[in-house]
Amino acid sequence: PKPSSAASDVYKRQEVDYDDEEFVNFTHRKFHDNCAEREAYGEGLYSYEEYLEKNRNFLLEAFKHKRK
Repeated sequence: PKPSSAASDVYKRQEVDYDDEEFVNFTHRKFHDNCAEREAYGEGLYSYEEYLEKNRNFLLEAFKHKRK
C-alpha cells in the first residue's frame, strides 16, 4: 500500500509537487529517525502529520540537497 498522503497535503501548500514515492519515503525515514531521537531524550513523540508540519523547511531543504 502507498504511504500516507499527508506529505503531499502539507507540501502542496508550498506549490511543490512532492507527491512522488521518493519524497514520501524520505519523509517517513526522517520521521522514524526523529522518533528514535526524541525517545532517547525522553521527549514526547509527534504524529507523522505533526512532524511534517513542524519540520517543513528542513525536510524540503534536506530532500533537495539529497537529490543534488
